[in-house]
Order: sequence, then structure tokens, then C-alpha cells
Amino acid sequence: MSATEFDVVVTDLVMPGLTGRKFLDWLAEAHPGTPVVAMSGVPDQVRAAASRANVRATLDKPFTVTALIEAVSAAAHANSADDA
Repeated sequence: MSATEFDVVVTDLVMPGLTGRKFLDWLAEAHPGTPVVAMSGVPDQVRAAASRANVRATLDKPFTVTALIEAVSAAAHANSADDA
């Protein structure tokens, strides 16, 4: 992955070949402070991810488009407040 800056990262916690925890650890190291919206169909994974430093919002699957928009907006605004 490149050193591109992101406003918000939206990620599932279950991916082929990579755990959500490993991805969140990599992201925190490579892009510290980048806010994350974490989602999963496994509620325990979502609750565990919520305690990670950069996770600003979580979503349990299935979710609505409105819930996704609200989560991304909340994560982006939380990051803006952190920068102020």
C-alpha cells in the first residue's frame, strides 16, 4: 500500500488472508490518526474493534446506507475535532 492520506477508512474486519486486527495495527502504524469505520457480521469482532485507537465508528452487518453515511460522517467529524 502507498503512503496516501485518507479522510476515513471503511473496512470489514473479516478479509481473506488478513485479520481485521492486523489491518488496524498496520493502519495505525502507517497512517496514525486516520479514522476508521469498522464493520462485521460477527458482533464480537465489532465490539473488540471498537476499543482500537483509530476506530471512530462501528457497524454490525447488515446495515442501511443511512447508517453507513452517518458512521462515515461521525468518523470524519471526530477526526476534524481531534485536529482542531
